[in-house]
Amino acid sequence: MEKMKAELRKKFLKLRKDNTVGRLGLSQIVANLVDLYRAKCCVDIFGYKAFSDEIDVSSSLEKSLPDKVFYYPRIFADYSMQFLCDIGQGWGENKHGILELDYTDQAVKTADASTFVVVPCLAVDMNGYRLGYGGGYYDRYMKRYPDAC
Repeated sequence: MEKMKAELRKKFLKLRKDNTVGRLGLSQIVANLVDLYRAKCCVDIFGYKAFSDEIDVSSSLEKSLPDKVFYYPRIFADYSMQFLCDIGQGWGENKHGILELDYTDQAVKTADASTFVVVPCLAVDMNGYRLGYGGGYYDRYMKRYPDAC
């Protein structure tokens, strides 16, 4: 199974790099996410900072929902992840080259039923199964906080 996932990741990374057609759908993706956020009556939004050639969904969501507070992931050596809001603590690159906020206890938020989590992925199938980047950070986090939407 892991070998198949690795091959799929390679395939979808190449497709994404070679093809900008997916970027044309950004406004529709954001509109759908905003509608879903409002339908679920969520309060907090957990986004992510796009890197490399990822579609920058979170920045577009911030523009569409300017009165909301956004939280961003920070990963740790034990493969755990926490979400922090920007309270002026600064940004830096993690070991994967992804921007994340500098750690401070005051900025940490834990997901609950009022949390809308935007999860990065390489692909999603027709059944909603997500192919991530292989680190398992979001899988572990969502397992710990299953009430998040």
